Amino acid sequence: MRRSIERRSALRRWLFCLAVPLWAWSRSTLTPWAVSRAPRLWLYDALYYLGFALLAWALAEVALAVFQRRRERAVTLLPLAVAAGLASAILWWTYSESGLRMQIRVSANDLHRVAGAGHGDVRQRAGVFLVDTVRAPCAAAEPWLWLGRPHGAGTGINRALVFSGLAVPYTPQRDAYAFWPVADGWWMAYQHARRDLAAADTPNRCARGRVLHSHRQGMAWIARGRR
Repeated sequence: MRRSIERRSALRRWLFCLAVPLWAWSRSTLTPWAVSRAPRLWLYDALYYLGFALLAWALAEVALAVFQRRRERAVTLLPLAVAAGLASAILWWTYSESGLRMQIRVSANDLHRVAGAGHGDVRQRAGVFLVDTVRAPCAAAEPWLWLGRPHGAGTGINRALVFSGLAVPYTPQRDAYAFWPVADGWWMAYQHARRDLAAADTPNRCARGRVLHSHRQGMAWIARGRR
Protein backbone atom coordinates (compact mmCIF):
# COMPACT_ATOMS: atom_id res chain seq x y z
CA MET A 1 0.00 0.00 0.00
CA ARG A 2 2.75 2.43 0.94
CA ARG A 3 4.68 1.67 -2.24
CA SER A 4 1.55 2.25 -4.31
CA ILE A 5 1.05 5.67 -2.70
CA GLU A 6 4.70 6.56 -3.34
CA ARG A 7 4.42 5.55 -6.99
CA ARG A 8 1.33 7.72 -7.44
CA SER A 9 3.07 10.64 -5.74
CA ALA A 10 6.14 10.25 -7.94
CA LEU A 11 4.00 10.02 -11.10
CA ARG A 12 1.99 13.11 -10.12
CA ARG A 13 5.18 15.07 -9.46
CA TRP A 14 6.79 14.00 -12.72
CA LEU A 15 3.66 15.23 -14.50
CA PHE A 16 4.11 18.57 -12.73
CA CYS A 17 7.76 18.59 -13.75
CA LEU A 18 6.67 18.12 -17.38
CA ALA A 19 3.94 20.79 -17.11
CA VAL A 20 6.39 23.54 -16.10
CA PRO A 21 8.48 23.65 -19.35
CA LEU A 22 5.37 23.03 -21.48
CA TRP A 23 3.68 26.06 -19.90
CA ALA A 24 6.80 28.18 -20.40
CA TRP A 25 7.08 27.08 -24.04
CA SER A 26 3.40 27.86 -24.72
CA ARG A 27 4.00 31.47 -23.59
CA SER A 28 7.23 31.88 -25.55
CA THR A 29 8.09 33.16 -29.03
CA LEU A 30 8.95 29.61 -30.13
CA THR A 31 5.37 28.38 -30.59
CA PRO A 32 4.00 27.84 -34.14
CA TRP A 33 1.45 30.62 -33.62
CA ALA A 34 3.88 33.22 -32.25
CA VAL A 35 4.44 34.98 -35.59
CA SER A 36 0.73 35.28 -36.33
CA ARG A 37 -0.88 38.70 -35.87
CA ALA A 38 -4.27 37.13 -35.20
CA PRO A 39 -5.39 38.30 -31.74
CA ARG A 40 -5.24 35.50 -29.21
CA LEU A 41 -5.75 37.41 -26.00
CA TRP A 42 -7.96 34.57 -24.80
CA LEU A 43 -4.88 32.34 -24.98
CA TYR A 44 -2.81 34.92 -23.13
CA ASP A 45 -5.41 35.07 -20.34
CA ALA A 46 -5.74 31.28 -20.16
CA LEU A 47 -1.98 30.79 -19.87
CA TYR A 48 -1.71 33.61 -17.35
CA TYR A 49 -4.20 32.01 -14.98
CA LEU A 50 -2.79 28.55 -15.67
CA GLY A 51 0.46 29.87 -14.23
CA PHE A 52 -1.30 30.55 -10.92
CA ALA A 53 -2.75 27.03 -11.01
CA LEU A 54 0.74 25.58 -11.47
CA LEU A 55 2.02 27.72 -8.61
CA ALA A 56 -0.75 26.40 -6.35
CA TRP A 57 0.11 22.86 -7.43
CA ALA A 58 3.77 23.46 -6.60
CA LEU A 59 2.97 24.85 -3.15
CA ALA A 60 0.69 21.90 -2.43
CA GLU A 61 3.39 19.41 -3.42
CA VAL A 62 5.99 21.16 -1.28
CA ALA A 63 3.63 21.29 1.69
CA LEU A 64 2.86 17.60 1.28
CA ALA A 65 6.55 16.74 1.05
CA VAL A 66 7.30 18.72 4.20
CA PHE A 67 4.39 17.11 6.06
CA GLN A 68 5.49 13.62 5.04
CA ARG A 69 9.23 14.23 5.12
CA ARG A 70 9.92 11.29 7.44
CA ARG A 71 7.94 8.82 5.39
CA GLU A 72 8.91 9.71 1.82
CA ARG A 73 11.88 8.29 0.00
CA ALA A 74 14.31 10.56 -1.81
CA VAL A 75 13.18 9.20 -5.20
CA THR A 76 9.70 10.70 -4.70
CA LEU A 77 11.24 14.11 -4.01
CA LEU A 78 13.45 14.08 -7.13
CA PRO A 79 10.72 15.45 -9.47
CA LEU A 80 10.26 18.49 -7.22
CA ALA A 81 14.00 19.20 -7.31
CA VAL A 82 14.03 18.87 -11.11
CA ALA A 83 10.98 21.13 -11.44
CA ALA A 84 12.63 23.76 -9.20
CA GLY A 85 15.75 23.63 -11.36
CA LEU A 86 13.73 24.02 -14.56
CA ALA A 87 11.78 26.96 -13.14
CA SER A 88 15.00 28.66 -12.05
CA ALA A 89 16.55 28.17 -15.50
CA ILE A 90 13.44 29.58 -17.22
CA LEU A 91 13.41 32.65 -14.97
CA TRP A 92 17.14 33.20 -15.58
CA TRP A 93 16.76 32.88 -19.35
CA THR A 94 13.72 35.15 -19.54
CA TYR A 95 14.41 37.94 -17.08
CA SER A 96 18.08 38.13 -16.12
CA GLU A 97 20.68 40.29 -17.87
CA SER A 98 22.99 37.33 -18.45
CA GLY A 99 20.01 35.43 -19.90
CA LEU A 100 19.33 38.28 -22.33
CA ARG A 101 22.97 38.28 -23.37
CA MET A 102 22.76 34.57 -24.06
CA GLN A 103 19.59 35.10 -26.10
CA ILE A 104 21.43 37.68 -28.22
CA ARG A 105 24.35 35.34 -28.82
CA VAL A 106 22.29 32.33 -29.83
CA SER A 107 20.16 34.55 -32.11
CA ALA A 108 23.01 36.61 -33.61
CA ASN A 109 22.85 35.26 -37.20
CA ASP A 110 19.08 35.69 -37.45
CA LEU A 111 19.16 39.16 -35.92
CA HIS A 112 21.78 40.33 -38.43
CA ARG A 113 19.75 38.80 -41.27
CA VAL A 114 16.60 40.66 -40.26
CA ALA A 115 18.50 43.90 -39.65
CA GLY A 116 20.19 43.62 -43.05
CA ALA A 117 16.86 43.23 -44.85
CA GLY A 118 15.97 46.85 -44.05
CA HIS A 119 12.61 48.51 -43.40
CA GLY A 120 9.77 46.03 -43.00
CA ASP A 121 6.40 45.33 -41.37
CA VAL A 122 6.46 41.55 -41.64
CA ARG A 123 6.26 39.94 -38.24
CA GLN A 124 8.94 37.30 -37.99
CA ARG A 125 11.01 35.25 -35.61
CA ALA A 126 14.70 36.10 -35.32
CA GLY A 127 16.28 33.40 -33.21
CA VAL A 128 14.41 33.50 -29.90
CA PHE A 129 13.14 37.05 -30.51
CA LEU A 130 9.89 38.09 -32.16
CA VAL A 131 10.35 41.12 -34.42
CA ASP A 132 7.20 43.12 -35.18
CA THR A 133 8.73 45.79 -37.45
CA VAL A 134 12.09 47.06 -38.64
CA ARG A 135 12.67 50.80 -38.76
CA ALA A 136 15.63 53.11 -39.35
CA PRO A 137 14.69 56.37 -37.59
CA CYS A 138 18.14 57.93 -37.93
CA ALA A 139 20.22 55.99 -40.46
CA ALA A 140 19.81 52.99 -42.74
CA ALA A 141 23.00 51.56 -41.26
CA GLU A 142 21.41 51.52 -37.79
CA PRO A 143 18.05 49.72 -38.06
CA TRP A 144 15.81 49.23 -35.05
CA LEU A 145 14.23 45.80 -34.60
CA TRP A 146 11.04 46.42 -32.64
CA LEU A 147 10.21 43.43 -30.47
CA GLY A 148 6.81 41.92 -29.81
CA ARG A 149 5.23 39.15 -27.78
CA PRO A 150 3.15 36.15 -28.84
CA HIS A 151 -0.67 35.98 -28.99
CA GLY A 152 -0.98 38.22 -32.04
CA ALA A 153 -2.42 41.67 -32.59
CA GLY A 154 1.06 43.24 -32.92
CA THR A 155 1.46 43.43 -29.16
CA GLY A 156 4.66 45.44 -28.78
CA ILE A 157 6.69 45.65 -25.61
CA ASN A 158 8.24 49.14 -26.04
CA ARG A 159 11.64 47.62 -26.68
CA ALA A 160 13.83 47.38 -29.76
CA LEU A 161 17.22 45.88 -30.55
CA VAL A 162 19.68 48.21 -32.27
CA PHE A 163 23.08 47.22 -33.62
CA SER A 164 25.59 50.05 -33.36
CA GLY A 165 28.76 48.38 -32.13
CA LEU A 166 30.53 50.14 -29.29
CA ALA A 167 28.90 53.50 -30.02
CA VAL A 168 25.66 54.54 -28.35
CA PRO A 169 22.82 54.42 -30.92
CA TYR A 170 21.39 57.61 -32.36
CA THR A 171 17.81 58.51 -31.51
CA PRO A 172 15.34 61.10 -32.87
CA GLN A 173 13.87 61.57 -29.37
CA ARG A 174 16.49 61.72 -26.68
CA ASP A 175 13.84 62.25 -24.01
CA ALA A 176 11.79 59.26 -25.17
CA TYR A 177 14.44 56.53 -25.52
CA ALA A 178 17.25 55.10 -23.45
CA PHE A 179 19.73 52.37 -24.30
CA TRP A 180 21.42 49.50 -22.53
CA PRO A 181 24.38 47.64 -24.10
CA VAL A 182 23.38 43.98 -24.14
CA ALA A 183 26.10 42.05 -25.97
CA ASP A 184 28.27 41.94 -29.10
CA GLY A 185 27.34 45.41 -30.36
CA TRP A 186 23.61 45.02 -29.77
CA TRP A 187 21.81 47.60 -27.66
CA MET A 188 18.35 47.40 -26.16
CA ALA A 189 16.27 50.52 -26.75
CA TYR A 190 13.59 51.28 -24.18
CA GLN A 191 10.73 53.57 -25.18
CA HIS A 192 9.41 56.05 -22.65
CA ALA A 193 5.89 55.90 -24.06
CA ARG A 194 4.52 59.30 -23.11
CA ARG A 195 2.05 60.61 -25.65
CA ASP A 196 3.61 64.06 -25.79
CA LEU A 197 6.94 62.50 -26.78
CA ALA A 198 5.70 59.77 -29.10
CA ALA A 199 4.82 62.20 -31.90
CA ALA A 200 8.01 64.24 -31.69
CA ASP A 201 10.35 62.28 -34.00
CA THR A 202 12.99 64.56 -35.50
CA PRO A 203 15.10 62.38 -37.84
CA ASN A 204 17.11 65.37 -39.09
CA ARG A 205 18.20 66.15 -35.53
CA CYS A 206 19.22 62.71 -34.27
CA ALA A 207 21.59 62.60 -31.32
CA ARG A 208 23.36 59.95 -29.31
CA GLY A 209 20.99 58.42 -26.80
CA ARG A 210 21.30 58.23 -23.05
CA VAL A 211 22.93 55.13 -21.61
CA LEU A 212 21.45 52.95 -18.89
CA HIS A 213 23.50 50.67 -16.67
CA SER A 214 21.09 47.76 -16.39
CA HIS A 215 18.07 46.07 -17.91
CA ARG A 216 16.17 46.85 -14.71
CA GLN A 217 16.70 50.57 -15.31
CA GLY A 218 15.34 50.11 -18.82
CA MET A 219 12.18 48.40 -17.61
CA ALA A 220 11.71 51.18 -15.05
CA TRP A 221 12.11 53.72 -17.89
CA ILE A 222 9.25 52.03 -19.78
CA ALA A 223 7.08 51.82 -16.67
CA ARG A 224 7.43 55.55 -15.98
CA GLY A 225 6.17 56.32 -19.44
CA ARG A 226 3.04 54.22 -18.94
CA ARG A 227 1.85 56.03 -15.84
